[in-house]
Amino acid sequence: MKTMVILNPAAGKGKAQEMHRAIRNELEKRGAVADYRVSSRKGEIKRFAFECVEKDYERLITCGGDGTVHEAIHGLVNTDVALGIIPLGTGNDLSRTLGIKKDISFACSVIGAGREKRIDVARVNEDHYFVGVGALGFDSEVAALAEKFKRFAPGICVYILAILAKLLTYSFKRITIRFNSEEYHEEVLLAAFGNSRFYGGGIQITPQAEMDDGMLDLCVIKRINRLKLLLLLPTVYKGNHIRFSEVNLYRTRKIVVESNIPLNLYGDGEFVSSTPLSIEVIPQALKVIVPSGN
Repeated sequence: MKTMVILNPAAGKGKAQEMHRAIRNELEKRGAVADYRVSSRKGEIKRFAFECVEKDYERLITCGGDGTVHEAIHGLVNTDVALGIIPLGTGNDLSRTLGIKKDISFACSVIGAGREKRIDVARVNEDHYFVGVGALGFDSEVAALAEKFKRFAPGICVYILAILAKLLTYSFKRITIRFNSEEYHEEVLLAAFGNSRFYGGGIQITPQAEMDDGMLDLCVIKRINRLKLLLLLPTVYKGNHIRFSEVNLYRTRKIVVESNIPLNLYGDGEFVSSTPLSIEVIPQALKVIVPSGN
């Protein structure tokens, strides 16, 4: 099976670079013959993904985090190239959703013996995509801050540190959301658009989302006082925030978002675009390799 493996040496605060030899050994042990590429700059992973399609590769294996996957899907949407994931990043939310453990041996065994399935992808303003969760407002500002903090704190601590810092300075945003023939005007803490449950290293912002149901789950958290917000934040990790009256959940196929000032949308932890936004689900657009039981 014609396979390309993309190694992202920057993933996991640079720790991924140390694992490349182990990954190659694990894949070869399972009979995988592959061409290897090492990304050296932003945008190169996307180029490698397009190369996979153009040269008739059957599988593309990403070794990195959600950002690595995010770049790769831009070349793989609506193709027959199957995406395999060896999670080496900070959040690893897509691999968590798909049941791929952060263990090189396990991830390589999935690639060797797993099965292929198709999942949905969210398209933004016609030419951008995310596969997990997109968010704007408080969360997108946290994501931007977390990117700056990555050099100072390990793993999930990055996001916790960014959340605490942003709590001190955040101002609520007024947005308009149109979906399902409804129009929603509100000052919000955040709006999240979930193709999957997890983001931010295990936060279940859209706990009922499924990646293959042809729908997006919309979570809107309205203006909330900071004391109540401190009570809400810990509940998001288990998806229990939906019990708060300020939290509204909806399901739809397409969403239009406008705001009085430009707001940034982050998807899969990466900057995607700014308002105004048109977000729609593209059903069954991405082929992925998952554990046999999933």
